[in-house]
Amino acid sequence: MNFKLIACVAFAVFVAYMAIFHIIDTWKQMGEPPRPLPPEPNFTTTTYRYQDEQGRDVKVEREYKVTTKLADEETLKKLPPPPALRTE
Repeated sequence: MNFKLIACVAFAVFVAYMAIFHIIDTWKQMGEPPRPLPPEPNFTTTTYRYQDEQGRDVKVEREYKVTTKLADEETLKKLPPPPALRTE
């Protein structure tokens, strides 16, 4: 037999085994309840790095942004009032 033919048959058998494993895994997942989606994060972080000529960090600033769109009216009423603004 030719080496190319043996390689093609071996590759076809390998692909068939992988297809069978994929079909079995998909079949098992069809019987399970769907996975719940993870909640969306309510904050994001941005990091700014300032480096000198040698590549060392001189200053690192982190900026946090928090959204409150998930808060309902009852939760907002429980929060303390915002601090008074200073006027100097």
